Amino acid sequence: GGGVGGGEVGLVRRGERPPLVEMVGGSASLEEVRALLDQEGTDVNACDSAGERYAAIHYAAWDGKMEILRLLIDRGAEVSIMGSDGWQSIHLAAGNGHTKEVEVLLLAGAEVDRRLPPAENPYDPVDGTTALRTAVLNSHWEIVDLLEAAEADLGILLEPCSGGSADFPVQEGQDFCEAITALAQSDPSPVRGFDPARLEALQSRAVSQASSNAPATDGLDVPVEVEVAAEEEEEGSVFELFGITD
Repeated sequence: GGGVGGGEVGLVRRGERPPLVEMVGGSASLEEVRALLDQEGTDVNACDSAGERYAAIHYAAWDGKMEILRLLIDRGAEVSIMGSDGWQSIHLAAGNGHTKEVEVLLLAGAEVDRRLPPAENPYDPVDGTTALRTAVLNSHWEIVDLLEAAEADLGILLEPCSGGSADFPVQEGQDFCEAITALAQSDPSPVRGFDPARLEALQSRAVSQASSNAPATDGLDVPVEVEVAAEEEEEGSVFELFGITD
């Protein structure tokens, strides 16, 4: 799969590489990776010394190597480890349409709303994008469903595009959903699987979520949660109020 607006979601593989990274980024089998992990001194979180400084888990997510990804996680790979460019494994899996890998990463505790640093993709917001927005941009709807079920912040879909590209029909400040609809209708279109009905429904839910999260403006009503917290202040700690107990 590939990513819209910034070329294929891929990696520049260069520099000195730990054996595990070299193996997972290459064509090694699951058993070969397991044998290397069984060797004393193999660091499951070792990263490239140059380029994006990715770890083995990045390459497993990018290439859609689910069994190797599961093995790395079982052996202690950090699902939220970042490359020097800010990318985590969930962004690579989501951008390339690897549904099962996204599901595995979410179950392992991946950061669903982690923003990438601002990049050159004209469809990204100025403050950087998330796995959800990347999945929507590329019409990876099963991944969108997974991320939404994991309570991803839909508000990122309401942030305007950064624009500024002569190669794509998107303007600075343009509505994201409007922009990708225009992209899908262009000829030839780089978007496969575009579903305007799903996009419209998703945008509607994003608006509803943003409205429900908006703070009260009259300042008169005390939220119920605050009232309850005040009543129970002497009976429990602040950790217990948020469900954090020993």
